[in-house]
Amino acid sequence: MSQTSLRIVIADDHDLLRMGLTIFIEYQESMVLVGEAQDGAEIVVVAAKTVPDVLLMDLNMPLLDGVSAIRQIKQANPSIQIIVLTVESDPARIQATLDAGATLYLSKNSSTTELAEAIQAVGMRDEQASR
Repeated sequence: MSQTSLRIVIADDHDLLRMGLTIFIEYQESMVLVGEAQDGAEIVVVAAKTVPDVLLMDLNMPLLDGVSAIRQIKQANPSIQIIVLTVESDPARIQATLDAGATLYLSKNSSTTELAEAIQAVGMRDEQASR
């Protein structure tokens, strides 16, 4: 991986979770937080303005659901890698998320190690695709 940090955006309607993810990212030497959003409509705008390497987002958000937001984000900028971080466990909903363009699905019960590894893996995928 290159010397540059992965640019991360967070989208979740729960303030406490966004704060926790912000702290987590601040402790990762290979990552930098470049934006955050608290609803589906806002994340579409934030993603367009910041063009992150990796977007961490919940599925169940107000104003615009996660699947619709993912479709809009990927249509505008296909290079953004999206990790869905949610408690959603319905297989059909998870598949719809992946079909919409999400790169990876992770449970909010995942460990910080799993999350860090997932971010690095999809971030490297984006870097390899741009070569």
